[in-house]
Amino acid sequence: MNEPNYQAGDRVRIAPEWDGDDTLYVIVEWNIDRGVITPLYWPHGVLRPQELTTAAMIVPEHFSRPKTRKSRSTGPRQRKEKGN
Repeated sequence: MNEPNYQAGDRVRIAPEWDGDDTLYVIVEWNIDRGVITPLYWPHGVLRPQELTTAAMIVPEHFSRPKTRKSRSTGPRQRKEKGN
């Protein structure tokens, strides 16, 4: 399988087949096909947990991002005049 070339600082998510949710992680250290990740946002204190993962366990952030809805209008909104 052709895996992305990860490096420290990349944002990733744990793959769904590894029971990953939508938590966003950042790679702290990477060495060929395995590395250490930590949650990007951690509101539970100063010390963040770290997890050892392999390239098969994670997916790049841009592959798992939900699609955004596009606006139906093609031009600017018309302004409504306020009543008297």
